[in-house]
Amino acid sequence: MDDQLVSVLMPCFNHQDFVSHAIDSVLKQSYKNIELIIIDDGSTDDTWLNIKKYELIPNVQIIKRENKGLIETIKELRSLAKGIYITVLASDDRFYPHKIEVMVNALQKNPDAAICIGKTDVIDLNNFVIGPVKDEYDGQGDLFRLLLNGETYISSVATMIKRQVYNEVDFFDPYIEDLPAWLQIAKSYYSVEIKDVVASYRITPESLSSNIKRMISSEQNIIEKFLPEGQFKHPVGWACRWFRVCLFNDKYDAIKYLISKQCPGTIFFTLNFYLSLSKFLVKNVLRLA
Repeated sequence: MDDQLVSVLMPCFNHQDFVSHAIDSVLKQSYKNIELIIIDDGSTDDTWLNIKKYELIPNVQIIKRENKGLIETIKELRSLAKGIYITVLASDDRFYPHKIEVMVNALQKNPDAAICIGKTDVIDLNNFVIGPVKDEYDGQGDLFRLLLNGETYISSVATMIKRQVYNEVDFFDPYIEDLPAWLQIAKSYYSVEIKDVVASYRITPESLSSNIKRMISSEQNIIEKFLPEGQFKHPVGWACRWFRVCLFNDKYDAIKYLISKQCPGTIFFTLNFYLSLSKFLVKNVLRLA
């Protein structure tokens, strides 16, 4: 099985405290035929000093350059990959030791699949496991339609993709790279899902989004681009997500969203809307108590 080269792509920016853990998680994989390509996207902290320690390790390629942003970094990393399969690892996340092995095995057993999707833990700044990522795809239902309606989620760190398919992805949004990729791949290709928890996604102040409005605006533009193909008028799952994100960030933005044209009236008939509202109220009552 080790005869298939796997390319691990790692975009880095200001993760001096976590990047060594991320790199080590790749080097400790049970599957050994791996190339690791790292680009430091103009970090202003000590990220590069931590990366440079690995420059003499075989099959590890490191690059430092000026800041170009995540999308351009992903494109550059993709152009350098030589593996049959590609997997992307953010420099603050981690693979579990069996991640690549089980995913290569799953893709080889399912040659019609273009992407393998696994499960993910959420960890905090101290590597403590908080719990599983919620609403990850379980293989049930049409992945494209579920993604488009906001009913399921794919964690980039828990995926592996055929390189020839990943090379077809158009990263058209300047801010978000994963959602356009999953929608394009799910629309045209089969996927294989595994039950294994293969990686951990780290929650940091940055990952909670320092620019909520920009994130939501990009997600709305991405979803609107694909809506005609999914035959949805109003993706109520996404509406619930955007309301929840606004609510816990700025309640006035949440109110503005509810009365905007972009918010479908069907949101008031969904359980998730009232769950988000009740969690917000409980949180704030406890704070005042």
